[in-house]
Amino acid sequence: MFNIKNGDVILFQGDSITDGNRGRSQDPNHIHGHGYQYIIASEMYADNFDKDFTVINRGITGNKISDLYGRWKEDCLNLKPTILSILIGINDMIFNWEHQSGSDPDRYEKIYRLLLDEVLEQNPDIFLIIMEPFFGDKPEEDLDKFFKSGIGAFQEKAKKIAEDYNAVFVPLQDLFDSYRDKTNIYKLLWDGIHPTTAGHQLIARRWKECVKEKLESMDLNDVPYDVVSEVICFCIANKKENTEWVHLPVANFDCYYSNTNFSKKWLSKIPDTILERELASGVSRVKLKM
Repeated sequence: MFNIKNGDVILFQGDSITDGNRGRSQDPNHIHGHGYQYIIASEMYADNFDKDFTVINRGITGNKISDLYGRWKEDCLNLKPTILSILIGINDMIFNWEHQSGSDPDRYEKIYRLLLDEVLEQNPDIFLIIMEPFFGDKPEEDLDKFFKSGIGAFQEKAKKIAEDYNAVFVPLQDLFDSYRDKTNIYKLLWDGIHPTTAGHQLIARRWKECVKEKLESMDLNDVPYDVVSEVICFCIANKKENTEWVHLPVANFDCYYSNTNFSKKWLSKIPDTILERELASGVSRVKLKM
């Protein structure tokens, strides 16, 4: 599903939908909570027993975008994520309905960009995933109308931010809307906002589809994605401070793949937009261009 590498820190951030009643201790049975993030984390761990990485959940029930910014240093920057997934926004609408204390769409966008600017300043190579806030139905007519008339502006902001920051955008409103003719929406969002078990499974599937699509959308010139990913990971891990060039052990890669496809077929075809190559004193060296 996802090419996890040693040292990766995958961080899920958001509100109660991400919180999932997670444990606040290091108990591995409860640390990720229940929900889409648990489903994704469990697959990551089960598929990567040979890797040393960490999946962290820091969603907090009731959080608005401003609350996220208030704890950003402790619950994001200090954790040094390499992959960051965020789902936030519905509580800004809830608090605007109840107390007029949530952010409007413009303020939501402004704070969201501050969050991303700070994490990108710390790690320019971070892989960003922005999830679309969503809504189902409310039985109260005035409340239902309030959410349905306002959620679109927050969704548009989240999508625009994802585009501007070259992040994966995970659309979720259309996902739940597509089930309206198939089932009662409350079977997916039990109170119109919080997903059921089935709802979380659908979110996890969409998250994985979008992340995979982003990775596969890169023009790799018929070079397998896992090959390019391994080269990138090798370069990042072995880059010295005084040079951008990394000596590439081509023979070792051939041994790893148990054939000579790497040296004779794939290395020369990795796009120049990703990797610059040169031969110096008979030694292949490369430089990441990403």
